[in-house]
Parts: sequence; structure tokens; C-alpha cells
Amino acid sequence: MVGNVASVMAELEPEDFYLLSGLEQGMRFSEWVQREKLPEYAT
Repeated sequence: MVGNVASVMAELEPEDFYLLSGLEQGMRFSEWVQREKLPEYAT
């Protein structure tokens, strides 16, 4: 399931990358990230 994602990461739009980064930030503290918190993490 885990593969080389470097080629996919290179194709992401900036907004997609910020959203994924926000999810990672939120998951540092919890297994789940509340939908309402995403804008805070993704800016």
C-alpha cells in the first residue's frame, strides 16, 4: 500500500499540499482531525 509518492507530491496544487500539511499537523495531537479545524491547520 505504501509506495513511492514523490511523483504524486510533485503534481499537487499548492492548496492540496497545504491541506495535507494541515492534516499532518492536526494528527500530531489526535488520531482524527475535526473538519472544523482544517482551515486553522491549512493556512
